[in-house]
Amino acid sequence: MGDPAWSPRGDWILYHSDKGRTPQERREGWNWDIWRVRPDGTEAKPVTQGSRSGTLGRWSYVHVKWLPDGSGAYFHGWGHDQFGRGCVILLCDANGGNVQQVMGPPGQDRWVMGYRKEASPDSTKLMRYAYEYVQRGEGDNAHQEEVDDVIKVLDIATGTLTDVARSRRGAAALRVYPYAESWAPDSGQILFTQGKVISWQQEQYEPDLYVLQLPGASTPTLTVPEPPAPAAEAPPEAVEGAPTPPAAVAPEAATYTLIQPKNMTAQQALEALPESDKAHAIVNAERNLLIVSGPPEAAQRIRDYLEPIDTPAPQVVMDVLVTEMSKTASRDLGLDWTYAKGHVGGELPFGEFGPGQVFYQGVERLDDKFFASLSALEEKGEATIRANPRLTAVSGKTATMNIRRTKYYFYTQGYDQFGRPIIQQSDISADIGGKITPRVLGEGNLQVDVEVMVGNFAFTATSSLPDVTARQAATSIVLKDGETIVIGGLVLKQETRATSKTPVLGDLPLLGQLFRSSHRRVEENVLTILITPHLSSQ
Repeated sequence: MGDPAWSPRGDWILYHSDKGRTPQERREGWNWDIWRVRPDGTEAKPVTQGSRSGTLGRWSYVHVKWLPDGSGAYFHGWGHDQFGRGCVILLCDANGGNVQQVMGPPGQDRWVMGYRKEASPDSTKLMRYAYEYVQRGEGDNAHQEEVDDVIKVLDIATGTLTDVARSRRGAAALRVYPYAESWAPDSGQILFTQGKVISWQQEQYEPDLYVLQLPGASTPTLTVPEPPAPAAEAPPEAVEGAPTPPAAVAPEAATYTLIQPKNMTAQQALEALPESDKAHAIVNAERNLLIVSGPPEAAQRIRDYLEPIDTPAPQVVMDVLVTEMSKTASRDLGLDWTYAKGHVGGELPFGEFGPGQVFYQGVERLDDKFFASLSALEEKGEATIRANPRLTAVSGKTATMNIRRTKYYFYTQGYDQFGRPIIQQSDISADIGGKITPRVLGEGNLQVDVEVMVGNFAFTATSSLPDVTARQAATSIVLKDGETIVIGGLVLKQETRATSKTPVLGDLPLLGQLFRSSHRRVEENVLTILITPHLSSQ
């Protein structure tokens, strides 16, 4: 027995009980029915009867609540039948009769879970949070796919069911938060939480509150409650010759003005306002509105302040070229990473140079001759274009890139009972990632903040397993439209050793050395990243 709920009228108590359930149902968790009883203990009677001899059609009912006006009650049911499976919501009248299912599973192929439900203050609607999913597999192999977080609202009189918020886990741009919704006192609005998804895998979100006006509800009037007036005091006795005090003036009612920025978010507009004006404005993120309280002059002052900055934000297109080339090819192109005195720029590297270091060399406007030479080196096999993406970002915003390189290799896991090596295949990956933030300055100048992370793996003759390294570089550069930022210096060194031998004779102890030979090869390549930003004409 549990969850007793006393009706608002005080004439009934509803609760769940396992009375009448078989021992097998109790063992398997199909325990509960909803019961009613008078406060004096009379007229006890089951409201539901979910017991069945078989699994199909068997139900368990829990979590009963009353409608605020006492006209009925609602509760959860769990089970499955020919119409679907999962959690349903049922209604009954004030006497515990006329039970009907009002919210159920979305279909035979989808399950639904979630016990969160709440009636509107006027008892005309029900709101429910749940998550819906497709069940794949059975037993230990069972797993959920296509999982949606959903908030639904039911109009009890018409039976109309509306999705007010829905997000697909792992795919949606906004995540609907569970158990974070409530009714407004006017029953025409609901409050719930959604989060901007930064990363589904790392569970990173930026939550925010949303107020949603339901269809058919009247638009609420924004009011600011006035503080209570102080208790009236008896007027002092008039003193002959004393000046007459001025008559009290009633305060003006607060007024509200809606301002909708055209080229920026309402939050950005609020942050741009002077501190003295921020106190008069609040943000409605859903409709991108600034709600300004105060006299019309305050709203006009805010409009005048925002007008010159509420303009289309400039966009920057960035051509990124990631190339891997031999040291000779790098020097032929003027990229001498040993001394940083090539044709491109003249900046000395930050820190002492060494294998695996990344640094910024300089800036230059590259001509067609440079790219023609690079193309010729690529045809000769001395250079490889690893990636050539084009990124676009609004001024002040960050564009990201990620390039992955994967290689498969064989390694010796051990030896069998005859001394023969056990060869296994595996793979290893390394990423080249970057964050580029351009800012448009004046007179065709750009400030570009660059963060680069370069991962690499190398195989050596002394080990069958690869070594993994990662290097990072960060710089902030001011350059002209069309000039190129050159970032490089990562030396990729790989040493390999191959052995050739005469079959059988090469495996002989001692004498086998006469019938086999080893070859050692060392390759050194330089990874270079070229970033060329352009102002977009939009």
